[in-house]
Amino acid sequence: MDYSQAFRGIVTPDLSDACDALGIEAITTGAPKGVYAECRRICGPVVTYELRPDAEGSVVIGTLEGIVSAAPGSVLMFGTHERTDLNAWGSIAATVAVQQRMAGVITDGSTRDIETMRELDFPTYAAGTVVTSVRGRIGLASVNEPIPFAGGTVEAGWIAAADENGVIVFPPDNVEEVFQRAYRVAALERKTLEAIRCGADAVAIHKQLRYDATWTEQLNDDSLVG
Repeated sequence: MDYSQAFRGIVTPDLSDACDALGIEAITTGAPKGVYAECRRICGPVVTYELRPDAEGSVVIGTLEGIVSAAPGSVLMFGTHERTDLNAWGSIAATVAVQQRMAGVITDGSTRDIETMRELDFPTYAAGTVVTSVRGRIGLASVNEPIPFAGGTVEAGWIAAADENGVIVFPPDNVEEVFQRAYRVAALERKTLEAIRCGADAVAIHKQLRYDATWTEQLNDDSLVG
């Protein structure tokens, strides 16, 4: 599946609503933000890294090994137990990630070397920025193992998407159905907004489009979405 293509025309809230409609417990957070202006949206299967101050693995070497062994289009996701005072990502790793055609990076921690991310046009979503080196401050605990993220647990191969709204991560099961439902959510939103902009009564149009129904009922009603 071409995730960059699939993510066009929808946003992370649409994916979240689609997961709700399908009963999928997605992990969402608004904490990581694009670290430079016009940071591109990203979507793809994740390569997971867990970083901890007490871990002994080399963050630099381990990160690079994970990148070069990942499939093109992968999203690199770092769980740092929300340690925004410690660096999780930098310019060397970003340069290699661009060469290996990674989709981008998401971390609940921090990054530095922002100017390089901008120059590379490499999408980077982080909860903060720092100036200190990673060396001697944090270690690599695991690669492609489950990681803590936004109060939940993310597994390697899950699907992540990030945009200016925030981040969503969900299991890859039924992924095509998730995107199909997300397109319907977006279509319903456009229909609602167009009606209001054309003078429709906001309360009446919401009743007409069954906003009092469940997501599943509303999105399964072709007369509403079509």
